Amino acid sequence: MLLSAVVVAPAWFQTDLELTSVDRTNSYRAARDWLITHVPTDAHMLVDNVYWIDLVERGYQPASLVWFYKLDLDPAVAGRFPEGWRDFDYIVATGWDRTILPGSPGLVQVRLAFDHSTVVASFGSGSDRVVIRRIRGS
Repeated sequence: MLLSAVVVAPAWFQTDLELTSVDRTNSYRAARDWLITHVPTDAHMLVDNVYWIDLVERGYQPASLVWFYKLDLDPAVAGRFPEGWRDFDYIVATGWDRTILPGSPGLVQVRLAFDHSTVVASFGSGSDRVVIRRIRGS
């Protein structure tokens, strides 16, 4: 038992130290603030669930914000956007979105949104990076 504690404790300590001393939300907040400053509240955006809540609380139209995966996987959402990715103005890509997209062949519309978009703002680095992309042809 003591040996287990000696082996595991350093890893716990390092993880706890990082979680309590590193602010991993800077890029998220910077991207949110950029959106609020530069994107109108009626813009159609593909976002993750965290951005959906924050943007709705700041006056964005709930019907204009779509959790990125729902465009492909939720028939009710897809029915509201008959032109698919073309019905959107922006896609907000977090590390999670960029990680899941390559391994999700069912996310056709989201992939097309990425393919037909250009980066207009980027915040942070690595897995904390948030990229805002303007969808062309929308």
